Amino acid sequence: MSSEECLPRAPRSLHGQPAGTIVGLSSRGFPLLRSDHPPSEGISLASEDGSFRGRVMRIFGPVSRPYAVVEPKGPLPTARGAALVGQRLWPEVRSHDR
Repeated sequence: MSSEECLPRAPRSLHGQPAGTIVGLSSRGFPLLRSDHPPSEGISLASEDGSFRGRVMRIFGPVSRPYAVVEPKGPLPTARGAALVGQRLWPEVRSHDR
């Protein structure tokens, strides 16, 4: 095993302004984000404490303040999803991307 294979992945950090606030859950149980400045589809998002991570799947609704469906990185039990309502999500970037 080379020394490069032992290196940990670059840490992730939160970047910029919040992507929006979770306002509810979709019919599939995915968090719905409401935002004045929505992130692009495919962007990774995280809660401020890092307890939730996901990816923007779809943006819909009014242009002035759209919604985004966020697909969780892992299983999201209904109770945990409901507990996320009201939390802000932030764009997540690798440290070498900054």
